[in-house]
Amino acid sequence: MTKALSPSATYLSGKGGAKYQNPEKFAAAGLGFRYSAFSHPRYDQGGDAFVAGLSVLDVLFRFGWRETHDLIESSGGI
Repeated sequence: MTKALSPSATYLSGKGGAKYQNPEKFAAAGLGFRYSAFSHPRYDQGGDAFVAGLSVLDVLFRFGWRETHDLIESSGGI
């Protein structure tokens, strides 16, 4: 299905995926594979203590699409 939608697709995995992902299987299927170098950015969550590791939905609902994109891009996430 993925190849039908995007023949040159690349699967982007978090670093934790290295414990169970098999990049060779993606290559055998003709798909790219790479690990993200994401570093969780700090942002105002509306409380005293910052809680890392929340879903992207937290920042998205607080700041909207553009600011979320800019925050992720500035942290080297994508």
